[in-house]
Amino acid sequence: LTNTNNRFSFMVDYGSGKASIEKDEIYYFMMLDIKNFSDINISNGNDTGDQILKQTVSRIKAASPDIPLFRTGSDEFVLVIKEKSESGSFERAKVIADKIYDSLTKPYNINNISLQVKYSAAMVKKNGPLAVDASVLGEMKQLMLEGERNPSGKWSYSST
Repeated sequence: LTNTNNRFSFMVDYGSGKASIEKDEIYYFMMLDIKNFSDINISNGNDTGDQILKQTVSRIKAASPDIPLFRTGSDEFVLVIKEKSESGSFERAKVIADKIYDSLTKPYNINNISLQVKYSAAMVKKNGPLAVDASVLGEMKQLMLEGERNPSGKWSYSST
C-alpha cells in the first residue's frame, strides 16, 4: 500500500542484534504514530485511511528523502537517522524530526475534504558501540505513551 519497508524489514535490519552502531556513531530512531487512525477509517472510510497512509509516507520521504523509513504497524512508522559524530548530532536530528512532524500536521486534502491528522512522535538516541535489537521499538512506544501523558512539545526524546 505505501511502498515502503515493513516491520519485517526493520527487524532484519535493526531488530535482530546484527546491526551494530560503531564507536562514535549515533543513531536516532524516530517513531511516528497516527493518532486515532481507526476512528478516521470508521468515520471517513478505509479508502480515506489508505490515502492518509500513502500521503504520510510521501510527506515523510519529501522531508527526509535519504533516511531509511519503515512502516512497523498499521499506523506506525520508524525512521533511522544516522550520525557520524556526537558534535551537533542532536541538533541535526531535531531539525529533521521537526521538519517531518511539521509536514505531517498540515491538513490533508482527500476527495475534496480537508482533514487534520494528529501524530504522536518519539525519538530514541543510541550511541555506539552497541548492538541494536528489537527493544528499541518498545522504548519508542513507551516514550510516546509518556509523552501523551505529559506533553511538553511536538515529540518526546530519550537518550540511552
